[in-house]
Amino acid sequence: MAGAIAKVGTVDTAAAGRSRPWVQFEQEAQRAHTRTLEVLQGAAGRRQGRGADITAFDWTLIDSKRMARDPAGLQRPPKAGEPHHLHDALMRLAEAGLAAESETIGAVIASVEDKIGAGSSLTLKTIRDALNDAVAAAKTAHVLRPPEILEQIEQVRLPSSTAAAQLLDDARRAVVYAQQGVGIESLTRVARLDLPMLQEISKYLDLVDQLISRSLEAAAEVIQGNSAGGDAPPSVPARAAIQTLIGDVDQLIAACAGAVG
Repeated sequence: MAGAIAKVGTVDTAAAGRSRPWVQFEQEAQRAHTRTLEVLQGAAGRRQGRGADITAFDWTLIDSKRMARDPAGLQRPPKAGEPHHLHDALMRLAEAGLAAESETIGAVIASVEDKIGAGSSLTLKTIRDALNDAVAAAKTAHVLRPPEILEQIEQVRLPSSTAAAQLLDDARRAVVYAQQGVGIESLTRVARLDLPMLQEISKYLDLVDQLISRSLEAAAEVIQGNSAGGDAPPSVPARAAIQTLIGDVDQLIAACAGAVG
């Protein structure tokens, strides 16, 4: 009852990276809750004066003995009337929304795991440290390509390494529960997931992948003596810098795979 009479703020999901079916479900659930709250307030709410806010509820209208005899009764769907139709409509929206959101979250997880390995832990701090070393080596070897990607990487706002690892684990669990069907646990896990932040992490790893791949391609051209359009081999300092870059990239790959830190 306490949960049923709680006021719900406006659900702002349009800009949160959520799927359209999920947004439709959340909005309709909010409207249903608002209508139900109005009915409860009108039937059981008690005010201290006309126009005043509700300060108490008439609990004598609640059949507490029946609830005690059948505590699971509130968990069963209504059988007839408007409550039945409302519940049925919400369930259909919930099923569609949960399926769509599970697919959306799963796609982001797949993108992340493409870089770190399926089921691997996300060690964001180790990846950052290895990236910084690789970028420094690429700059020394003059093979950092393209520099604008580095600017994009620096603009990405990421959580702490611990929070990022927890977020990925939460996303994996949310998908597992969503695949089991509509329920309080599955809906709660999906609704509470910080999907925009998970998408930012995925974006960060994509940018890192692009930067390292392009820089290694440039390094290969230097090693082959093609960076200046000639056949001359690279200088000893350039070769040493490139070898350092390759070593740092190996560390970065290991970090992404969860083998470091």
